Amino acid sequence: KYAPAIVRALADIDDAGNQRYVGETDYQPFYRGGENSDAGTERVTVVLNKRYEFEEIKTLPPLSDARCVVGLDAYPDPDRWRLNTLPSVTITQVLNDEERKNWRRFERGLFIVQVGEADRPLTTGKYFNKKKAEALMNELTDQFPRLRTAVTSKSVKQDVVKLLPESNQPQPVLHYGEEFSRNDFADERVGLIVGCIDPGDDTVLNWLALTDAEAEPERSEENCEECGGSGCYECLETGKDRARGREFAGPDADTAERLLESVRQTHVAQAAGRYARSPTNADKPTVVFTWTGVTPDNLVDFEIPDVRSLTQRQQEIIEYVEQNGPVKAREVADALEPC
Repeated sequence: KYAPAIVRALADIDDAGNQRYVGETDYQPFYRGGENSDAGTERVTVVLNKRYEFEEIKTLPPLSDARCVVGLDAYPDPDRWRLNTLPSVTITQVLNDEERKNWRRFERGLFIVQVGEADRPLTTGKYFNKKKAEALMNELTDQFPRLRTAVTSKSVKQDVVKLLPESNQPQPVLHYGEEFSRNDFADERVGLIVGCIDPGDDTVLNWLALTDAEAEPERSEENCEECGGSGCYECLETGKDRARGREFAGPDADTAERLLESVRQTHVAQAAGRYARSPTNADKPTVVFTWTGVTPDNLVDFEIPDVRSLTQRQQEIIEYVEQNGPVKAREVADALEPC
């Protein structure tokens, strides 16, 4: 039903920077005529990349007559609210941070402990440290034997399942993207959130184009692997690889970083919210450990240091000493191959 609107939006396309083109139009998919010619008017926006491929097609419902829009347990950046409702929307909190925290603690009985300060992005699983995860699980299950469930990224879900103790849950681990409105862990007394995910640079660039903001992924000094430094679509024609981390550069870099963090935080907040969902159990506190530094500040009740694990070389030294009894440091150094 939106095909005519998409065509009109394409006819109004403009360059929005960062290899993105944006076009928009008003559309009345159910218009039947009458006195109010604006009834049911929707805003249709399309985002194309430089290869003229669709990145996003966004439709905004007719909200001009709405008095308010209510978001439940939502932590998005105000720019995302405006992208999905009205450009002129004013954000107002129903409860302030302290009131929300008291409600969570004393009405739901949910307490959240952040482990370490590292973000731990696990969208692809590339940076998943299995040994460190195992050390964390062992430490937590020693102190909290009832820890049997977790939420993590889809890429490392099966690894986390294997590290957890046996559970009576048919699905002991949920992955990000399927955590919304789930009650699977409602009666669990202890839970664990492993890492975070984010939407990737392309999605952030699309949102920047829609908000007329100017920023791009921070670049390293290394030449782009795709083009060798000559400039291509993957490196936004800079010729340089993406710098490690999730930083952005440009006049509106802070906007890009807020958009990115809002996605990360929303998923972590929703994951923690899978626990302590019954108001009748508020007298039996639930503790959720979040192994990521992107946990929203108003959800963190306590912070504890990150777990430490042995490096491969440290493990080799321990095994050599256990097998050979008391030995001198020089003997160990001579016996083990150089790093």
